[in-house]
This record gives sequence, structure tokens and C-alpha cells, in this order.
Amino acid sequence: MQAIKKLERALEQGYLLHGSPYIIGELEPRQAHDEETTDGNQVAVYATKNLPVAVFKGLIHGKGNSYRTGWTWSDSKKVLFGENIELEKGYVYILDPATFQQSAEDADESFSLTPVVPFEKVQVVPDNLLSLQQQIGFQIDIR
Repeated sequence: MQAIKKLERALEQGYLLHGSPYIIGELEPRQAHDEETTDGNQVAVYATKNLPVAVFKGLIHGKGNSYRTGWTWSDSKKVLFGENIELEKGYVYILDPATFQQSAEDADESFSLTPVVPFEKVQVVPDNLLSLQQQIGFQIDIR
């Protein structure tokens, strides 16, 4: 639970979060694949103010070459979903928002068109996500 408290404090201080299952020294812009939005389909580094999303993204380990993840809304409740994935230990990176632009289509999402060196790395485990789920009340749909 200490990891979640640290990430909550970072958000309170105005930092952004980026979840990844990998140890990364510098986040480089990569092609996103959200074809339903303009801001979500760029060559960029993406970050969020949404703690459950950042933790979820940090825990996702795809099985094989074909997996899919994301989040949506159902009955006014956020749903984190994944197909062909496992949740395992991962990382959430705390990022300085200086080079980021807020998405016009998602108030929680920001993007940077330039590489970003994380301010800090926080290790997360599946129990962190389950604790957040009990606290906040979102759904997890993994197939």
C-alpha cells in the first residue's frame, strides 16, 4: 500500500503517471493505437492522472503476440479490460508534466512529443490494483 500512497502524493503535487511492465530509463515517443481519437493516436509518450489506469498499465504482461487492453465506461463505472494478458509485478513512472500537453479528448490523459526521463519509478503488484478497486469501485474485466 506504500506504493499507492507515494503515487497519490505525486498526483497531488501535479505529477503525471505512466505504467509499464518494463524498467525504462527514458520514455521515448511511440506510435499509439487509439484510432477513435486524434490525441490518442500519435507518436508520443502518454501519461495519466488516473491512478488505477497507471497501475493497470504497469501490471499488464501480454501472453504471446496478440493481446489487447484499455478502459471504458459501463453504467457510469470505469472498466479496465484486457484480453490475453496476465497481471504481474510492474512499474509506474512519476513524470514531470513540463513537456506534456493535455488531451482535448480525455481530461486524465496527457502526451509529450519528446522523450521523457522519469522523476521516479515505483514498483507495483496486482494487490495494489485490487486495493484501489475496493477503495474506488471500478471494474476489472480480464479474459
